[in-house]
Amino acid sequence: MTDESAGRSADRSSTQDHEPMETRLLDLAEKGRRTDGLVREHPEVLTAVVDGLLQIDTAAFVAEHPEAADQLLELLWDGLRIAAVEADLDGVTDHVTVSFAADDCSLVGHLDIDGEAGTIASGTDRATDSDVTISGPADVLVGLLAGDVDPKLGFMRGRFTIDGSTETAMALVPVLDSLSKQLPV
Repeated sequence: MTDESAGRSADRSSTQDHEPMETRLLDLAEKGRRTDGLVREHPEVLTAVVDGLLQIDTAAFVAEHPEAADQLLELLWDGLRIAAVEADLDGVTDHVTVSFAADDCSLVGHLDIDGEAGTIASGTDRATDSDVTISGPADVLVGLLAGDVDPKLGFMRGRFTIDGSTETAMALVPVLDSLSKQLPV
């Protein structure tokens, strides 16, 4: 990531009508409720969820459609867990747990990174033993996970805050980069 607006957002129009996207996200949430392994079997669903969340006001969507948002966030975290199989964990040699918490809605989740084992697990809740918690607007957090928000620039510009070791959080930048590159496009 070389630019905060790199990646999927380059093709989006700021004047786009968000009603059709919200309808599509609601449809995807319903599919996620009915289908086990949806992300693994149909990776394009994850792309649609990520793109959809990046195009709308995520906090407003979560507030208006809490059940659908829960389903979509579960799809997002499952997709990150699946993408993590291919993620590059160079530079992470310890066990690190990072939680993400939106300050404008109920969006939360965590990544549990085991550098020694080379694994990443994820969850749709805030980990009780987080080494680092990243907080900010839901749109920024989704952008961090999707690769649309540069972690270093976003932090320096105050788009999100870090509770815990800033050094540990910055060591996770290559992991976030690698995860976002593994998401299906």
